[in-house]
Amino acid sequence: MNNKQTKQNVKVLAEQGIPMATGPTMPGMTNGGDQPIIWINDFNEEETRDFFEKFQSLESDDQVHAILIYIDSYGGSLDSLSAICELMSSSRKQIVTAAVGKAMSAGAMMVSLGAEGMRFAGPTTTLMYHRVQIQDIDGDINLVHSMSEAIMKENEAWLRRIIARTKMTWKGFNKELNERGGAWYMTSKEALHHGFIDKIGIPAIRTIQQTRLYM
Repeated sequence: MNNKQTKQNVKVLAEQGIPMATGPTMPGMTNGGDQPIIWINDFNEEETRDFFEKFQSLESDDQVHAILIYIDSYGGSLDSLSAICELMSSSRKQIVTAAVGKAMSAGAMMVSLGAEGMRFAGPTTTLMYHRVQIQDIDGDINLVHSMSEAIMKENEAWLRRIIARTKMTWKGFNKELNERGGAWYMTSKEALHHGFIDKIGIPAIRTIQQTRLYM
């Protein structure tokens, strides 16, 4: 006698016709019916707290196997990016990142730190990587110098972390930045070519039915 067991599965699929055979499968939804999606627009303390609450809720849900993060951002605080990425790196789930519209500065860095093979950008999305911009530092000249030096070192460490996950060398990346005045605006095709993303397309959450037969 055959018994049918039907369960809900959630799969990340690319809307632009990109096959997602290697995409993550996320069984079930959260108890409240929330989809495992988080949006990021700004990198500041308020959005970081909001991200933390949503992320922890999904992280603690055993039915969620992957978390999809949409990024539509001009950037923001490097400290906020650091806090968010620490959460991402500590996750037991697969982290899928997708640049939608624009991902610049901290936003572009976050896209590039998604799980291997799971970093997306929309077909018309712009990504921008740049050296740190230091503004509004007041105080003693020695303090200003010290803070500026620390920020520059932190920015270089982040950029090296990003470049290590691309097809570029650190020397080649800096050459491109220098030729562009310190800021590199790239199309999704360029980002794919240089290895800053893995796929072009907007991943979507879609609920599908799977039927298994048991004898």
